[in-house]
Amino acid sequence: MRLADPLLQRGVRIYDICFWSGSAGKPLRRTGREVHYPPNVDVLDPYILLVHQGMIEELFLDDLAQHGVQVARNSVFMDYEVSKQMPDSPTVTATYQDAQSGASKTVATQFLVGTDGAHSQVRKSMPGVQAVGRGSEAIWGVLDGVLDTNFPDLWSKVVIHSEDHGSVLCIPRERNMTRLYIELRGEGGEAIPKARQTQEFVMHRAQQIMQPYRLAWATVGRLSGSLLNTANTCDRVVWNIQGRAAGCFFILRREKRGFHCRRCMWACPVDANLAC
Repeated sequence: MRLADPLLQRGVRIYDICFWSGSAGKPLRRTGREVHYPPNVDVLDPYILLVHQGMIEELFLDDLAQHGVQVARNSVFMDYEVSKQMPDSPTVTATYQDAQSGASKTVATQFLVGTDGAHSQVRKSMPGVQAVGRGSEAIWGVLDGVLDTNFPDLWSKVVIHSEDHGSVLCIPRERNMTRLYIELRGEGGEAIPKARQTQEFVMHRAQQIMQPYRLAWATVGRLSGSLLNTANTCDRVVWNIQGRAAGCFFILRREKRGFHCRRCMWACPVDANLAC
């Protein structure tokens, strides 16, 4: 089908992961490097291809359109019921709310696939099905942009840990961008108050964790209004948009059922697509 060709052209190939650590007694230093696929693992392409969800969804949507299938996103799933009048081919009737009219409508189908994230309404509608496992109260800020830095492992996937300030996960992105996941915690490990969870605070915390290396942002992805409307359906996500200098910044809260913002990981444009 050759669906992967656009992803191979636009994605970022990552061959290794690096580990860095620093403390008051020892400066930040590389403590390890691991290749994703060691020589004894037989793979055709020994790398991980990083592409954001928007690229993958666009790929599938375009291919479906070429085969006469259109995907509508102006509806909110409510519940469903299964008719077993024909045991060999049961019918699923899904009820949804039309976002334009607000009216409740139904559609009959043979399959219902729930891909609506940690707070899946599809899962909640299934009898006897419950989320399993525990999360933590960790809070992470996320920044996408082009970095101005002298950090040497920028083109690897990197885990950076500072005993004093927390951790940063660096992930290379398309178009020379880098995504940073920045752990937000107080000096004593306590949660950061919501009022302090600003873009400036997250940037400063990343700089603290990565010192003595220089870290600045040549560009930061700007959040479009269309994405904000799409993301409004997600729970417990803090968006901070402050004009031209702000852009792609949000807070991920990890609570009882994992990351709440799984659905928002796509379509945040700088000039085309920048995942959130």
